[in-house]
Amino acid sequence: IDNLGTEQNLGDFGTSWYVYNENGEFPSDEDDEFPFEHGRGYILTLNEASAVTLNGGVVNYPDPDAFQNNASLQLQDGWNLISNMLVSEINKQNLVIKTFGQTYSWDDAVNFGFVQSELHGWDNSAKTYYSIDKIKPWEGYWIHASRDLEIKFRPHVPDSMLQRDSRGDIWALNIFTRALTNGTANDYVSIGFSDSASVGFRYGEDEYDTPIPLGDKYVDLFFNRSDWVGSPPDINGNEVTETEFYRDIRPNSLLDNDEPSYWHISSYTYADEGIDGVEPWNDEDEVELRWSSFDAIIGLPENNIFLHIDDDYYDMKIEESVIVSNITEREITVQIGGSSP
Repeated sequence: IDNLGTEQNLGDFGTSWYVYNENGEFPSDEDDEFPFEHGRGYILTLNEASAVTLNGGVVNYPDPDAFQNNASLQLQDGWNLISNMLVSEINKQNLVIKTFGQTYSWDDAVNFGFVQSELHGWDNSAKTYYSIDKIKPWEGYWIHASRDLEIKFRPHVPDSMLQRDSRGDIWALNIFTRALTNGTANDYVSIGFSDSASVGFRYGEDEYDTPIPLGDKYVDLFFNRSDWVGSPPDINGNEVTETEFYRDIRPNSLLDNDEPSYWHISSYTYADEGIDGVEPWNDEDEVELRWSSFDAIIGLPENNIFLHIDDDYYDMKIEESVIVSNITEREITVQIGGSSP
């Protein structure tokens, strides 16, 4: 804390800036012990844009190569906020998971249901989470684990040397929000199909909703899959522990049917009215839903894709966005396949 809270860096702690860990814990003042653990991510809030300069000596490891080859971090069951333990970019596929005394490649760890397939960064300009393929130095990322385990960081290798992603058969369409209210944080959900997908829940294929968006005012999108609660464990023995999902993947075989598949999108809005300048949500507040029509056309050229909002519908291969008001009271559904409404 002392290194950050100087005139040359972030300024007065508690006034100009604040910091939180993944559990929402924070130091009470600049003298409070709040160690920054190597490999952990933290949420830094600023009153204004700032630059940071940190001074210190080079860490003298007896065998630097041994550290680089064994940089590891313990993860707990659920969401973890991590950062790159090395000083170079790391492709997500290079991450190694260790559990039950065995080590697994990233793809195998996902397929065996140890971790969710997606890591989520934060885009501060767009005020939203986004899915990442590479872990960069100095940034934080959310990762979800189905059990306590260890993650090992490996140096990045050229993309041309990487093996094909075994989950590359997934086609997914992301739907983002852009709240047309200044200062509002946004969110996104993902739908799709895969040859390896199951009809019901499968951990790592269907993924739990990301932690709430950052900020004092936000809109949260999710799929309410309370119908999965109490269902048998998935193929890897993982049971449903939450009802809100950000990603819902279905089997490709459903596209062969004449019947359409539907995804019902739920939403939640929040505003901390106790914060100066934060206005409560009202019925006239507008939110833009946006997606890539190119992804829709290229991914499923033979299938209809429509967004239904109450009694209106939009061809997602033609349109790329729609603006809605009072979003929490709207019936929002994506239809893939079937006939035109």
